[in-house]
Amino acid sequence: MENNSTDAATLNQKYNGIDLIKFIMAIFIVMMHSNFMLDISYNINYAFKWGITRIAVPFFFIASGFLLYRKIDICDIDIKKIKKYIKHICRLYIAWTIIYLPIIVYDLLKSDKGILSATSGFIINSIMAVSYLHLWFLQALIVSVLLVTLFLYLKFSVKKIFFIALLLYCVGLLGQGYYWIFDYFFPEGSSIYNIFKILEKIFVTPRNGFCFGFLFFFMGVYISASDKVVKQDKLIFYTAVSFILFIMEVMLGSFYGFNKSSDVYIMLIPLAYFVFLYSKNLRLRDSKKLIYLRKQSMYIYFIHPWFLFIVGRFFGCSKYSLINLGHFVIFVIVLTLSILFSHIIIKLIQNGKYKYLKYLS
Repeated sequence: MENNSTDAATLNQKYNGIDLIKFIMAIFIVMMHSNFMLDISYNINYAFKWGITRIAVPFFFIASGFLLYRKIDICDIDIKKIKKYIKHICRLYIAWTIIYLPIIVYDLLKSDKGILSATSGFIINSIMAVSYLHLWFLQALIVSVLLVTLFLYLKFSVKKIFFIALLLYCVGLLGQGYYWIFDYFFPEGSSIYNIFKILEKIFVTPRNGFCFGFLFFFMGVYISASDKVVKQDKLIFYTAVSFILFIMEVMLGSFYGFNKSSDVYIMLIPLAYFVFLYSKNLRLRDSKKLIYLRKQSMYIYFIHPWFLFIVGRFFGCSKYSLINLGHFVIFVIVLTLSILFSHIIIKLIQNGKYKYLKYLS
């Protein structure tokens, strides 16, 4: 694999396809969290919530790896750039955790564990997994960057890094969608089972930087350094086949009750890879609107749970809600507010305020 990330033409190239698809993926995330099709059909909603929309976060990881490492020679790691990137993501994680503190405190006060136990659990989870809901992505991104950079710095080959990342991903598979395999070979009481449960307590969920983000982030790094070109018509075919197999995997897991949880899938790997390659190769006319959509995509991702919380309390399906507007209407309201407030955040950053909220990729 030859690294072309330092090539001037590559650095200056605009990936408008990535900008557009990232915005679509942000909408997918709002769809996922709002159960937008639940009032129409449980099965269709399941296919979207636990299937189709699950490609969004892997896409974000791949895009982050690609956009960061296209500026870095993988054979000569620029540690200063990596430190700067990690420092900025850490600031983002802290900033957005503070933004969500009112909801976090609300949840802690409602916890059945008691305020002291819930608070200590929150502190541990914030360090090891997530402070609030979707912010696990930032924590996992930090871990992913550290892991990839470490292995590249130690001169591990691409194949070795991919094998390690894939092995860790398989641990995530056994902890979620394919837990039944783990349960069959390592029943309760066995040494491996006990070790697995200890790891589960430490990391809370396999959906983290080690067992999830690492693989997809490295895929982005690999793509940034690869000179391999795949024609768009072939990518469409590969994506279609991967998508069909992915949906089959999702629905079979649901039908037979295999899934302990549904974030980690086998076919998610090729599907995310081919979708990203397609978006990377997608040539669109240069437009400031597309660059703007890329910025909006991440702020929609970060801000939308606030509106899900507020709108859900007043107009959700709970018996305590004032009016039940239904899931689809709530999705539309939350998406609209998220787009509006993401615009406000972008304008504030452009005016020199709240620069710590700026997302680098």
